[in-house]
Amino acid sequence: MVNKHWDEAADITEAVLSTIENHCREYSPYQVYLKSMYDYFKNREQTVSDWEKDDSKIFKELSQYQRDGYNTLLRSGGDGGGDKR
Repeated sequence: MVNKHWDEAADITEAVLSTIENHCREYSPYQVYLKSMYDYFKNREQTVSDWEKDDSKIFKELSQYQRDGYNTLLRSGGDGGGDKR
């Protein structure tokens, strides 16, 4: 009777073993902390324009040509552009 279940069992595939190993892997406390902080803050990111409007102390004081230069700098730095000497 006990062997009946073993006789009906199927071998575990590599895909199943891999899934089990991923779910049983040990994580360091630091990795758990990083993941929890990532999940906590992932929908709370502030856009640059929100920061400029709400938090920046100097952006509101800039002249339009200074704001244009600032925005150009952000665009060129964000796409990897700029002087590569």
